[in-house]
Amino acid sequence: MPVLERVDEMLGSSRFRRLSFSEFKVDFKRTAEVLELRDYYVLSAGSACIKGRALLPDAGEPTGRYMLGVTADTIKWLPLIKKAVIEGVFSHGRDEAFAMVFGDSPGDIEKPPEGFLWAVATIRPGAPDPYSADLREQFFDAGGMAIWGQLVGLSKTGVKALEILAGAAHAKGVDVVMVLAEGGTGVGMFSPENLLRAAGELGVTSTVESLLKGVAEGVGELPSTLLEAGAGLIDGLLP
Repeated sequence: MPVLERVDEMLGSSRFRRLSFSEFKVDFKRTAEVLELRDYYVLSAGSACIKGRALLPDAGEPTGRYMLGVTADTIKWLPLIKKAVIEGVFSHGRDEAFAMVFGDSPGDIEKPPEGFLWAVATIRPGAPDPYSADLREQFFDAGGMAIWGQLVGLSKTGVKALEILAGAAHAKGVDVVMVLAEGGTGVGMFSPENLLRAAGELGVTSTVESLLKGVAEGVGELPSTLLEAGAGLIDGLLP
């Protein structure tokens, strides 16, 4: 499931890539030009659950919303996870998340089972990755940018530079990953030149410029194996 794979890519894990689904249900209606997913539900018992609604027009962008649940037992074994980040994204109870997705009058739509921590995400029309762009932004807003920087081997000052860029991107309503990707791929996304270019685009040149020396030193000290692993992680995060 692409959304769960994107969670893995953000967290630097492989926990959700090979799940066995125990239940899969879709309630849909087809009209001449639109496929309406009134209710879709996928459960991997003891690991993850997703439930939502969507409109998929033949011509045009998808819209909708979904609730994504993971169990506390699954989360606690993920590497390099900061509890505050996970709690910031998977912050809803079941009933609250269900109401956010289906409203206060869902009719005959059943709630998913208890036992999950829930995130709620909106499908974003026009985004390169419309089904996971909102989830990724929530991850970064909750402090996940620091985890991402650590996973690709940046120094503390490098992580700080990324957090400044992420905050500026959020204020402007743009995706920091896409801004970085415009000027480089793989670990090249984190070169001093590309960070400074992104800072200029986001209006934080002077702040980031003062941190670039630390970024360069942090990247330069990495062994080649970590650079290769970091490049793979970045490629996975891109839509």
